[in-house]
Amino acid sequence: MSIAGIDDTRPARFVELTTANVPLYGLGAVAARAILAGRSEEDAPPANVVFPHRLIRRGSTARRAR
Repeated sequence: MSIAGIDDTRPARFVELTTANVPLYGLGAVAARAILAGRSEEDAPPANVVFPHRLIRRGSTARRAR
């Protein structure tokens, strides 16, 4: 079994948890804009937003056995 988390926090580093490092502030900002825009299509953010991210592999994940 492998376990991964999101956001590279200090505790994640301490317990060797594999994490996806993403800009949480940016995710929240896009979500807030979508909520505030309501159903107005002209102010709504795009349907697909891609943020810069990276996977930080640590001891909590392993390659799948074949």
